[in-house]
Order: sequence, then structure tokens, then C-alpha cells
Amino acid sequence: MTKRNYIDQLDEQKIIDGAIKKDHACQKWIYEKFANKMMAVCLRYTADADEAKDLLQDSFIRVFDYLHQFRHKGSLEGWVRRVVVTSALNHYNVSKRRFTDVDIDSVDWEKGASYTPYNAQYTMDELTTLIKKLPPMAQTVFNLFAVDGYSHNEIAEMLNISDGTSKSNLFRARALLQEKLKQLEQHSYGQVREHR
Repeated sequence: MTKRNYIDQLDEQKIIDGAIKKDHACQKWIYEKFANKMMAVCLRYTADADEAKDLLQDSFIRVFDYLHQFRHKGSLEGWVRRVVVTSALNHYNVSKRRFTDVDIDSVDWEKGASYTPYNAQYTMDELTTLIKKLPPMAQTVFNLFAVDGYSHNEIAEMLNISDGTSKSNLFRARALLQEKLKQLEQHSYGQVREHR
């Protein structure tokens, strides 16, 4: 029996224990099990695929450095995802991009709130491209709230901002995305009409 086959026969706890003891086969198993899903997370928080690959690498180094802190409250995948998101936020802060804070009192709450695209179908690539075009803070808050499921309180704590700033940046992100989707829909509709 090869070492890989042996690892596949172990339960998750024994694999975790092996990875904590720096068993490379166990670490490789964890990496291979979660790398593709975590790459998708990294792509949401970075400018391009190369930066995402670097972030993924750094994240898994942290996963293995802190795996001994995994307390089995929830799934291993959820814990790994949290480490990756935390790494992404740390990476974002280290890269010295400046967040654009939006004060909740300065938001035009009516702008963009009335348009909802009906019968529109968008590919994941189209949506991801639009999200990446958001201002940095709006993009980060949108990803944390809408994609990763964090509350405004959690986002505020992670980013060292107020709850209101988190909420206003989410509103701003949604309004900008709605406008971009409306433009995309009008562009697509115009192309269909031209071909008739």
C-alpha cells in the first residue's frame, strides 16, 4: 500500500494530527482537498490570478502553522476558509491599498435602489469581473458580507471600521453592481436587437 493510499484510509482527525506533526503526506492531503475552493476565495480578494496564487500559498502556510488551534467547532473546511479570509485581509492591509470609507450619512439612499434586473442571466466570470471593479473597501465588504457570510459586526471588527461604515459600503457596492448589471443588460439587449 502506498503512503497516499494509506492517507486516504485515515479519518480526518488522524490526518489533522499527522499534519500538525508535519507529516507531508497529511499536509498534502489537506492542501489538495481544499486548494481549489480556497483559490476561489483568494481570487475574490486579489487583483489577479498570480496574486491569488501567492495568497493561497501564504494562507496554507498559516493553516499548517495554526492547525493545532483547530477545535472541531464546525468543519475543517470552514476553519481553513476563515484562515484564508483572514490572510486575504492581512494581505490587503500589508499591500497598503487605501480603503475608501463611505460615511453612512453621506449616502444617497435612493440612488440605485430601484433597479432590479429581471430575467437576467450572468455568468460567474461576468459577476466576478464586476465585483473586482468595485472600489477596494466596497469590494471587500461585499465579499465578506454577501459571499462569505460575515455580519456587519464581524466585518467592522476585522477591518477596524464602524458597523455603519460596513453597511454603507455594502449599500454602495450593491448600487454600483446594480448599475453595472443594468449597463451590461442594456448592452446585451442592444446586441440582440442589432442582430434582428
